[in-house]
Amino acid sequence: MEVTPFGWELTGRRLRELGCEPRMRMKDGVPFLTDNQHYILDCSFGAIADPAKLHRQVSDITGVMEDGFFIGMADIVVSGTPGGGDQCVDEGVGWTMDWRGRDGWCPGG
Repeated sequence: MEVTPFGWELTGRRLRELGCEPRMRMKDGVPFLTDNQHYILDCSFGAIADPAKLHRQVSDITGVMEDGFFIGMADIVVSGTPGGGDQCVDEGVGWTMDWRGRDGWCPGG
């Protein structure tokens, strides 16, 4: 989550109330700053049953500038896995597969 430095602690508490454990992204021992001079709070929510609902809830928190949900912006999502691999997800057709697939790309991608 990209959050404003002013009041970031309160923003983090509100995110925690939604079920994540916000962790300040650091670089060289200080909080990482985005191009817009905002902080990044890394948040893991685990499996999200209703991403659109969570996006609305997160977006309503004062201090959240961007949330990274990209609701309605992509047909296929490629994401990292905890083990360091990649996966390709296409909810429209209901499949998840290894990023490389058979031909090096996600089907339909």
